[in-house]
Amino acid sequence: MERASGKARLKSERAVLKRLVLRGGEGAPRGAYWCVTSGEFVRVASGGEVLPGAPSDVYLRVLAPFMLFLTPVLGMVFVVFLPLALPVIALKAVAGRGWRLLARRTPTGAGGV
Repeated sequence: MERASGKARLKSERAVLKRLVLRGGEGAPRGAYWCVTSGEFVRVASGGEVLPGAPSDVYLRVLAPFMLFLTPVLGMVFVVFLPLALPVIALKAVAGRGWRLLARRTPTGAGGV
């Protein structure tokens, strides 16, 4: 009995995933989609329009209530982590240039002689 309900649940989960995850070139129902590979948002105005891109492009259907929740969260992440990320990026750039300058001054093949 439990095994049959497990198969039914798995089948229902696959049906939900099929509605939420689509590939480029597939027909899509009306709604908003986010391309995971390129990061762009695509709006399908009428049902049955084909999603742009190659079959390797993966699109996730974005539900309106989820976007209303996600937008402030992404804004908060941007505000919190941007001040932390900028010094790290700047330090990496300065260290990389310094390392290249140091490597350019050292003669090749000197070997400490």
